[in-house]
Amino acid sequence: MTTVTHRIKTYWEDTPPIIRWLCCVLIPLGITTGTIGLYGDSHGWWEERSFLANSLSSSTGFLFGAPFALAVLSHLGRAQTEAIERRAARRQSSRALAEFRELVLEAFTESTRSDPKSALDQLHPQAIEVQRQAIALRDAYQPAGGTWRIEGLDRFSVALTDFHESCKQLFELGASMENGATWAGKTSAQWNILDSEIRPQVSASGLSWMTPETSFKIAQSIRAVERGPRPWFAGQRKALGSLTVHRSFSTSTQQWAATRGSLKRMADESIAAVRWLAQMWWLVDSLDATRAIESQHQS
Repeated sequence: MTTVTHRIKTYWEDTPPIIRWLCCVLIPLGITTGTIGLYGDSHGWWEERSFLANSLSSSTGFLFGAPFALAVLSHLGRAQTEAIERRAARRQSSRALAEFRELVLEAFTESTRSDPKSALDQLHPQAIEVQRQAIALRDAYQPAGGTWRIEGLDRFSVALTDFHESCKQLFELGASMENGATWAGKTSAQWNILDSEIRPQVSASGLSWMTPETSFKIAQSIRAVERGPRPWFAGQRKALGSLTVHRSFSTSTQQWAATRGSLKRMADESIAAVRWLAQMWWLVDSLDATRAIESQHQS
């Protein structure tokens, strides 16, 4: 009983104010004319007054029927409008989600777009190894007699070269910094469309959407991968070149400070590479959430 009462109350509150006003006016008038008609029938008022009796009964029917017809039609019209808006929201969200996925996958080469997450998983150990060796070089900088020597640089150079080659095979963004910035700009713009335009439409239509946590992480990942891998590519190569030239030198020379800075930069850029790949992995992983939402909207 409580549920029925709640539905009736909700139905009434959702009815447009003008129709509610008409219901409040016309229904009491209908009750009045109906009462007059019944009373007149019992006292013989309508004998030889058939036109007046018909007019009164017609008016009574109108006064009762019009409010109910208006109320029902208004809700039917609104239901139809909501259905049209829901279909439009489904179409727009499906199209925008598909475009977002395509943009994210543009970061990868053709051979890895079918399963970029697995490719990133395979690349991750190489990035971790480069990071480990770079930190070890930075922290294990030891003097040997009157000179400072950088031990393990050749081994690190091989690991870094292999890592960069793997990145080139995985990412289209490795060609230039401009590619990374352009990709990130388009991806960020498409995400802004999804978050600021599509999401409100979907929510207003009563359709499902990604959780706030997922939306936040996607936005965070896009900001983190904004320029692509090229910046830390360049930073690692420049630092490695400097270290290769000055791998052994007298502690009295001015190269001490420069080489120490190169070691620190190498470690920092290697840490940045691992973090970038982690954010890229999460961005790719979030595509599953967009597919799930699109599937729900199409069902």
